[in-house]
Amino acid sequence: IPDSAKDADGYWYGDYYGVLAFGVNKAVVQNAPKDWADLQKPEYANSVALAGDPRSSNNAVMSVYAAGLAAGGTGGQDAAAK
Repeated sequence: IPDSAKDADGYWYGDYYGVLAFGVNKAVVQNAPKDWADLQKPEYANSVALAGDPRSSNNAVMSVYAAGLAAGGTGGQDAAAK
């Protein structure tokens, strides 16, 4: 737990964290991706799905957001500047 999430005495409290992870069906995908860039490899073609519709699912929209950040995006700041 990072120090930034603790009080002066080292106590911390967690309520809800939206942590993203890759879920892999090892019966279909033998070599699990290690990072977002791996998902662009041909071996993962037609093997990636979102947990919902990004227009209505927070999990799905955060997955799209995280992929954009991993690809060098700035969280919308670059698009707003254009």
